[in-house]
Amino acid sequence: MIEITQESKAIQLFLLAQGLAHNTQNFYEKKGAGAGDIASGAFMKMLRQEAQSAFGVDYSEKKACQGVGYAFDFYFPDEASAVEIALSLHNPTAEYEKDILKCLLAREDGLAVDSLLFVARPGAVNRQGAPGPRRIADFVLKKFALKVSVLELLPGLSAEGVIQAMKRVDDNRAKLQQR
Repeated sequence: MIEITQESKAIQLFLLAQGLAHNTQNFYEKKGAGAGDIASGAFMKMLRQEAQSAFGVDYSEKKACQGVGYAFDFYFPDEASAVEIALSLHNPTAEYEKDILKCLLAREDGLAVDSLLFVARPGAVNRQGAPGPRRIADFVLKKFALKVSVLELLPGLSAEGVIQAMKRVDDNRAKLQQR
């Protein structure tokens, strides 16, 4: 599970993506191959701009390993975390396994990657929580100490709404620890 803290750049990026999705007309509608690719490209361009503005550094398109064209959508070296904006992760054939392997190849080339966060559309958590993908995530955690998490961009929820929900979770966790 990904560590949810205010300092986490991966979570801050997720919140930027949630806010952008919330403010993008028809973001959650299926568009098909051509129109969908164009919409995804426009979303990624805006997210890269928002992220660079928020962080003051361009963390996007970090080369993952030598000799191949693999790159992480975002990589935060101080957190050793990679983030993939995987808007089709809810589909049966998605990039889940390839992106996990990309992390392991990056490690082989000396890049520190301790966690991989997928930012996805609704349905991805259920799809990737199925026995096969869950077994892969458990395996890479056990054998390689690579934490794989999926967070969904949710319709009707602003970034502020997500922050409020996270605070409620933190408050409830603190209350349980006091018992």
